[in-house]
Amino acid sequence: SREEGSSTRAAFEAAWRDLGIGPARRIALPSWEAVKLTVARGGGVTGISRYAVTTELAAGSLAILRVPGWRVRRHFSVVHARDIPLSPPAERFRSMLRAATASLGLAGTRRRARARPPKRAVRPRRAAAAT
Repeated sequence: SREEGSSTRAAFEAAWRDLGIGPARRIALPSWEAVKLTVARGGGVTGISRYAVTTELAAGSLAILRVPGWRVRRHFSVVHARDIPLSPPAERFRSMLRAATASLGLAGTRRRARARPPKRAVRPRRAAAAT
C-alpha cells in the first residue's frame, strides 16, 4: 500500500476494519508505480483506484479481485488557487459539477475549506545588553 497517512490507504484500512479483516503483513511503498509493479510480480494484493490501473487491467497484468459486500468510499475536494480567477474552462467545469450534484440531491452539501496562514517561526529574543 501507499505510505502511512495516504488517504487511499486510510479508506481501504477503514473498509477492512468494517469487515473485521485486514492484511497479515503490510509493506509501504513510495509510489503507485512501485505498488503496481510489486503486485504484478506476485508480491500480494493492494487496494488501489481503478483509474490508477487502467493500463495494467487492459494489458492483463493485473486483475480486479471482487469481494461481495465490500465498498470503499473516498471523498475528494476540488481545489483552485484562491487568488486567481477561474479560467473559462474551469468555470464550465464548476458549473457542470454543481449541476451534477444538484441532480443527485447533493446541492448545498459543499463545505469551503478554510485556509490557514503558515505558522511563523518564533525567533528567540535577544538578551538585553548588560550596562
